[in-house]
This record gives sequence, C-alpha cells and structure tokens, in this order.
Amino acid sequence: MNRFIKILFLFCLAPSFFSLSCSDNLPAPKVSVAGGERRIDLQWQESLGCLYEVQRSPINKDKFTTIHPALRMTPRYSDRVEKNNLDFDYRVRAILKEEVTEKVLRVSPWSQTLTGGSKSQPIREQIHDLQKASFEYFWSYAHPNSGLIREGTLHGTDTQHTNWLWRLCTVGATGMAFFNYAVGVEREWISREEASERVLSTLRFLKNKSTRYHGAWPHWIDGGTGETIPFSDLDDGADLVETAFMAKALIFAREYFSHANEKEKEIRKISHTLWREIEWSFFLTKDANDPYLLWH
Repeated sequence: MNRFIKILFLFCLAPSFFSLSCSDNLPAPKVSVAGGERRIDLQWQESLGCLYEVQRSPINKDKFTTIHPALRMTPRYSDRVEKNNLDFDYRVRAILKEEVTEKVLRVSPWSQTLTGGSKSQPIREQIHDLQKASFEYFWSYAHPNSGLIREGTLHGTDTQHTNWLWRLCTVGATGMAFFNYAVGVEREWISREEASERVLSTLRFLKNKSTRYHGAWPHWIDGGTGETIPFSDLDDGADLVETAFMAKALIFAREYFSHANEKEKEIRKISHTLWREIEWSFFLTKDANDPYLLWH
C-alpha cells in the first residue's frame, strides 16, 4: 500500500496536456514545488522524448546530488523523506539521448533552484491528496498524441527501453480514465470543457487510428501510431478484458456527456458506434455445449 501511495503521489500536480518538443532547443525546465506529508512534489512541463535528471541539495549549501538511480521519463518527481519539516533545494534538467547508441544529443540548462519542504497534514488533506493523485495519473500521464493512458511509470534502464515504455499505452486504463475525468469535473479539478475535449480526442484516435480485431482492442497500443504492441510472443491480437473495460467506459461516456453542444454530441455518437462494433460472438468458443468468451 505504501508503494502504491508513493507512485500516486508522483502525480499530485498536473502539467499541460500539450508538451514541448524535445527536438527544439531545450529550455531550462520551469519547475514548481509543493510540500506534503513526508514528501516534496516537483513538476514541470514535459518535453517530448526527453529524459530528466532531478538533483537535491541541503538548503543554501549548493551541494547538489542526483536523487534517483536512472534518468526519469516523467515530468514530475515526489521526493519521499523520513520526516516532516525538512527543507531542501531542488533543480531539474532535460536530456535528449540517441535511442540506440545512448549518445547525449542535447542537454538543457538547469532549472532555477527552488526550495521545498515536507509538512504535517491532517488526515483529510492526505486523503484529498491521494484522491487527487489518482485522478492526476490519468489526466497528466495520458499520451500527448492520442490521449491513451500509459501502462505505468516504470523507467527503463536505457533510452531505447525508456522510449518504448513512453509509447506503451493500455486500453483498459484508458477506459478507467473516462470515469476519472468525470470525477475531476464533479470535484472541480478540471472543467467539463477540458474533459470533453480530452475524451473526444481519445475517441477519435480509437476510432480512426488504433488497430481493432472484430471491433475489439489489444491490451497494448502504441500511443503515437495506434499499432498493436504484442502482449507476448503469442499474443498480438484482441484482449477482451481490456476491451470490456473500454466498453464500460464507452457506455458511461455516452450517458455522462449529455449536453447539446457539438463536442458532446460527437462523443455520444462515437462511443455508441465503437461499443456496438465489438463482435463479442466472434470470440466465443465453438463448443456448443460449453460456450465461453476467450480472454485473448
């Protein structure tokens, strides 16, 4: 549970859905810092394709050291500390590497040094932060090209592996995101307009670019191209569990986004179409005496 909470707290603050291109000149990241219960949260705007280095120093000592074992692929970091009322200085820089050779192509200047500290929080504030962090995972960590949700926050041991993880999106989590966006609207963390824009762009990608198999989706999708990423050597097709999560989300989106504006009309239309195009019967076993749906 503690590990789960630590992962969630990586997403306590939301960057813009639109990101900088790492092929441009790399500016120094603009970092914000916020303190919480035995943690200090950092976030900055994502530069596509870049990795990040986060350093910490005792306050006003200018003795910075890197505080993570490998370069980060996510534009946020939650520094867990042993107790409250600890203050540190932080800085971040972006690094672009060539995927195969690991050659460093470009390095940004260090960000402005910012001071952050841990602080005691009442239990209700901690619960609120945990709930917000759960929402932020889906809102902040969606693939910027498609809106699909990435598989996790694991960081690769090399650039090629990290970039593969950066593209790796999962259909089931994308379905879960639709419910979280509605929570975000109701809790006033995002506007209904923002939620409908995100859902609509994701639906368009699922309809027009992602590979489907008799209407069903695979477990993993490349968030940039829509192509299937095999789940294993023998599994490169439909996944009915992931598809079922998405089907529930499609029905939910069709019902929740009920306003008369053009965006929500299109959400209802695409959601209904995608849901109805799933050919569940194709995945039934052929044994008439014992029919059941296949997982893959």
